[in-house]
Amino acid sequence: APAILGGETASLTFTITNPNPAGTLGGVSTDLVGISVIDKLPDGVGVAATSSADVCGEGSVLTTTASVPGTIALTGGTLTGGTSCTFTVTVTGVTAGLWDNVTDAVTSTNGGDGNTATSTLEVRELTPRIALRKQVSLFSTGPWLSAVSAPAPADLYFRFIIENTGDAELTSIDIDDSFITGLTNPSTQLVCQAEGPGGFLPSSLSPIPVYEYRVCTILDPALVPVVVTEGGTNTATASGSYQSTTVSDTDTALWELSELTLVKSISSGSPYDAVGD
Repeated sequence: APAILGGETASLTFTITNPNPAGTLGGVSTDLVGISVIDKLPDGVGVAATSSADVCGEGSVLTTTASVPGTIALTGGTLTGGTSCTFTVTVTGVTAGLWDNVTDAVTSTNGGDGNTATSTLEVRELTPRIALRKQVSLFSTGPWLSAVSAPAPADLYFRFIIENTGDAELTSIDIDDSFITGLTNPSTQLVCQAEGPGGFLPSSLSPIPVYEYRVCTILDPALVPVVVTEGGTNTATASGSYQSTTVSDTDTALWELSELTLVKSISSGSPYDAVGD
């Protein structure tokens, strides 16, 4: 089964099969009666207390007990030869870990013991994460790169890509970039887009749902372009919150500048190799 987060649910599905052919063998019915199986859940997996009837033949009872460890028990099942029953129980991830779950052997009154069955459920802790990519360009419309080279002085424009790479929606998204003078309220000063059906659509900076990202640029002429006269680097920080947890990431853009130079030279040689030539 795929991994779930703590507090999320998963379905445990049980299938019990009567492998005997339908009818009789040696004058004895191949129907199985009094089928039962008990599944003691591992400590990291919980189940709510429930009771269901007739899940594996008329008169069968499925009971779940919410103690620790939780227990799933089927009693009184009946199956004619060559048939099977399937039932599902919803369980909840309680503690992070990789939890192996092995049932007791399935039994019947007239068929003895059958086999056990094993399944594994991974429960992960909910982990908020954020990723930032800072890009630079010589033009307000790109191309956007992690580094640029240009003659000095140069006009620089910046773009931020903020991605939610964790398991929880992030709120209170913020960008800290002291190099861009006046960028004090990114939620209103950045122009952001989010990927949607058919392309990118206007979006707010915050919140960012799980596995989504925002592409944000600065269009305010009071903030950009930033005019630079020498090469350098600039590191920005993106942060976001999930409940009381704040996560952050940094990224750096680089620019290299060069001064224009002029070199003048002269060469001599036939037919201009004497005074007056």
